[in-house]
Amino acid sequence: MGIRRDRIGLLGHSGGALLSVLVASRDPELAFAVLLGCPARPLPALIAAQMAADGDGSAETATFLGNAAAELALESPDAADLFDRIQKRWKDLVSTLPEDERPGAELFVASMSRTLPVLLGSVYLRELYCFDPGPVLQRVRCPVLAVWGEYDQGRKLANSSAWEMTRHLASGLCASFQVAQVPRVNHFLQTCRTGGIDEIPRIEETVSPEVLGLVVEWSRSRARE
Repeated sequence: MGIRRDRIGLLGHSGGALLSVLVASRDPELAFAVLLGCPARPLPALIAAQMAADGDGSAETATFLGNAAAELALESPDAADLFDRIQKRWKDLVSTLPEDERPGAELFVASMSRTLPVLLGSVYLRELYCFDPGPVLQRVRCPVLAVWGEYDQGRKLANSSAWEMTRHLASGLCASFQVAQVPRVNHFLQTCRTGGIDEIPRIEETVSPEVLGLVVEWSRSRARE
């Protein structure tokens, strides 16, 4: 039994979903794409929104500083002293902010000083940090199913991601799409109570049956077309 080349699709989760978006934007013969927990905004904006949702400063200020880091990372293929230069840029930028915004900005810098070296440590993660999925999503032509858990990094962020994904696909070249949120499911597509990181090691379920059912039924419908 052969493989039907006109029915081949891609499924990816999180960073893997972004890779699926890149392939789908370049391959006009792809039959469909399933995007699970896919970022629909640049990572600096997503991190900033997450920190703001947790009460750690202003999303606008954090996005401003995160974008500055991404600009430096794009300019420099050599990561040897990149983090030092980003810290210097942050220090200069924080000094220009209004007095009432500086505590939140300093909180962001302190937090990202622990996280950013890891993100800058490999070419893949560095490019992921700088990647803007919006323009690429708008070039996807094949049918798309985009799924998030209700508790994917908090309800507000899941709602925002779904809205951004809808906006990009609706304004682009996509033939058809479905955007769905599955109740009581976290970023790793597990049924959960809070969505918190501390809860994940205690969850025995690999993937929510509701998520699997949604993906299977939608994929089957694409294969029947």
